[in-house]
Amino acid sequence: MIKLGYEPGAPDGIAGAQTTEAIKSFQKEAGLQPSGDINEALIRALLARKDG
Repeated sequence: MIKLGYEPGAPDGIAGAQTTEAIKSFQKEAGLQPSGDINEALIRALLARKDG
């Protein structure tokens, strides 16, 4: 997420509030439901962004 311009916080193995907000921001931009959940739709969108 950092390479895409989102700040999820320092890596610590826990998806905390900062990570959730970064995910929601990305989901909104990608046209997904901004739930903050790490799910298949999120992973697919991240992979598509990386490949594109």
